[in-house]
Amino acid sequence: MSNGGALDVLLRAARVGAGLSQGELARRAGVTRQAVSAIEAGRAAPTMSVALRLARVLGQRVDELFRLVDELPSVVAELVGDTGPGDRDGVSATDDSGEAGGPGVTGQGPTRVVVADIGGRLVARPLAGAAGAILTLPRANGLLRDGPTSGSASGPTSGRLVRVELLEDPERLPGTVVAVGCDPAMGLLADHLRRRHPRMELAWQGGSSLAALQAVARGVAHLAGAHLLDPASGEYNAPFARQLLGRDVRLVTFAMWEQGFMTAAGNPKGIGNAGDLARPDLRLANREAGSGARALLDAELARAGLDGTAVAGYDAVVRSHLAAAEAVGAGLADVAVGVRAAARVLGLGFVPLARERYDLAIPARFFEVPAVQALLETLTSPLFRLEVEALGGYDVSPMGALVPAA
Repeated sequence: MSNGGALDVLLRAARVGAGLSQGELARRAGVTRQAVSAIEAGRAAPTMSVALRLARVLGQRVDELFRLVDELPSVVAELVGDTGPGDRDGVSATDDSGEAGGPGVTGQGPTRVVVADIGGRLVARPLAGAAGAILTLPRANGLLRDGPTSGSASGPTSGRLVRVELLEDPERLPGTVVAVGCDPAMGLLADHLRRRHPRMELAWQGGSSLAALQAVARGVAHLAGAHLLDPASGEYNAPFARQLLGRDVRLVTFAMWEQGFMTAAGNPKGIGNAGDLARPDLRLANREAGSGARALLDAELARAGLDGTAVAGYDAVVRSHLAAAEAVGAGLADVAVGVRAAARVLGLGFVPLARERYDLAIPARFFEVPAVQALLETLTSPLFRLEVEALGGYDVSPMGALVPAA
């Protein structure tokens, strides 16, 4: 065995699809179960002979199980689309702080694009500006029609029982993991999970950090995304997760991200700190109570000796990082607190305030659920990390790491 490199490993998905345990695959391939476990976790890369034996047992080609991320196939495509005002041929002339040198092709880092063959013409459309935000409705897997209920449920939610007509095989329901959180990248995680584990699904619902933890506490979600700082301990997320979910909760890091003031492109009003928010020419788009963005804003206002009554728009609430960015981009507000990725995708200015850890909080009883384990395996995928990193403002180096128990 050799040390793993920039290798995208799809071995686990193929093994689960074939209905084999790690031990059975190892026995048939003539290797140890520990070797299979290390390869699947990305801790080691297989030798050629081991890769060939694993592929033969699973009835797949080696390059269907292992792909080099730094040798991704490439094509030459025509760059098309409009990424915002002042752009030329779809390429932004400024970065998200309004300075020269925009994202992607202009030196800010990779830009996410959609490539397609349209009548023999390869075109690449940047996912920036309005094109970079989710504009579609979430996929449903059932239909609820008007009609009588069949009683009440017992348990933590005590909701009424209804009959739902399924749009998919009922056997797929245990493969759906439900998550609540505010990270815009969770939609990308759902796409990568489906690609790596075709029978698994991530049903993601937007919500503040506190609302996410409360949903898991009520038993209506498997995991919660959170970025809440406890001022007393200086810890992120763990005190809140333990209080609401119990001491057996597991925290898995999604990423470190930058959060700050989102402004119009180029920051034309010169917003530099929370003290500026009391100016009469500024209007805020605020996040809801219980969100990490609201908590950060309140802490910054307190540091500046201000409270919400001094800020125009403090009571104007939007429900997500992207909604806050859209309010600024549409001119409905001059400033909002959000993550750099949301500002960048809409071509806004950004004034950094904090570097935060965004964790997934998972009760121990859900940690070994196959769909949850598939999701955590997807977090280790180099291709997923590559795409999240391209959003801007994310440090993906700790992605998938278990936060040590206090």
